[in-house]
Amino acid sequence: MWSEVLDRWPGIGLEFDRFCEHARARVEDASALSSRNVVDLALACACTDGDATALRHFDRSVLPAAERPVRRIESSDAFVEEVLQALRVRLLVASEAPPRISEYAGRGPLTAWVSVAAVRLALNSLRSAARADRFSDERWATALVLPETGDPEHEHLKARYAAELKEALARACQSLTDRERAVLRMYFVGGLNIDKIGKVYGVHRGTVARWIAKAKDTIAERTRKGLTEDFAIPTEDLESLDRLARSQLELSLAQLF
Repeated sequence: MWSEVLDRWPGIGLEFDRFCEHARARVEDASALSSRNVVDLALACACTDGDATALRHFDRSVLPAAERPVRRIESSDAFVEEVLQALRVRLLVASEAPPRISEYAGRGPLTAWVSVAAVRLALNSLRSAARADRFSDERWATALVLPETGDPEHEHLKARYAAELKEALARACQSLTDRERAVLRMYFVGGLNIDKIGKVYGVHRGTVARWIAKAKDTIAERTRKGLTEDFAIPTEDLESLDRLARSQLELSLAQLF
């Protein structure tokens, strides 16, 4: 039986004794377990322990099964990606308690268990009144409150160009990829550090740090481009406005996401 685990999930750093301890705490009747569910239970145990190889196996072999039932609820790519990213966080990232994938007890295939969790999450997301216009330029621009800087020049520019700056920032955020938006939301709103986000995606913390830095640079550059091309901000004001936008970028992202 253990050879099936190693064949199905090659490279996972899970010891047999650790798996037995995990299974005894969750399975009431071991004789009722199918060989397939034992293999899935081993993967869930390794994911609970944060094993990087197991997390990659989960991402490639288990999570995609949840896409179809979520898409039946709402077919847009943005919605599906949002739900799947939230599902990764919910199932794989530990907070004060172990990650929720630790609750999988092998009563059915892991793909089915994950799909049920995805459907619940998708339905909850649709019930949220804010979900329908989450990616609305108008909503984002209206919701953004530019913080006080204490700099007279900046305050003058805010008073003169607040609407233009808010809209340019919102459009720049919307232009990001689904993954970039998801990572920024986890980081700025969910409070996850780069180590935990790395576990969600099965990548090194340095990779996540580069993703975040690249997304922030993209937003800053596209905000400046929008101010230049869409609103024709005079050259004499553009440089100062660009510095203002960059200096307040992290506070703005925490609001927008």
